[in-house]
Amino acid sequence: NKIWTLPQKDCFIFKFCHGNMLLAWLVNNFPVNPVLITRHPCAVVASQLNHGGWKDLKSGKVAYDIPEFRNNEVYLQYIDILSRVKSIEENLAATWALTMTQTISHPSNNIDWITVSYESLYLKFEWEIQRIFSRLGIPVPQKVWELKRRPSKSTSPQAKAYISSGRQLQKWKDYLSKTQQDRILSI
Repeated sequence: NKIWTLPQKDCFIFKFCHGNMLLAWLVNNFPVNPVLITRHPCAVVASQLNHGGWKDLKSGKVAYDIPEFRNNEVYLQYIDILSRVKSIEENLAATWALTMTQTISHPSNNIDWITVSYESLYLKFEWEIQRIFSRLGIPVPQKVWELKRRPSKSTSPQAKAYISSGRQLQKWKDYLSKTQQDRILSI
């Protein structure tokens, strides 16, 4: 669909990976009924490491740079943790943790929006789908049931193999070493 048709829609999906901390502001300023979908931090970091968008971080400084701007207290309150970041994995995990912690610990979480983990959506597909569509106040479209094992258009061939074999929750465990997993989870 074209962006100019959005005002005519009752419901749309908006993917904004780094916009999680805007969610409370969005629900306070617009008539929206969001569903926040989260991923396990190891899955997110593995995806980022596998993606070309973070190649500069792989070859450069890995310490976490706390942004210097007005209202950066979200970062400053975690300065003790952020100052210990020594690896690429920890750096990426810190960004994930900052954006997710602020959103899922917000008092409006599961009130003004619901939070659904991707892993729960995969493992308890029918229950989570019912919960999502109940929240949206619309019946579950029949074609939704076909989507569980259908890869998106941007899915890599390697990821498609995991999806078709029913092992997509295993991918990051195969990709990340135990040391990398421990680094991510330490953050």
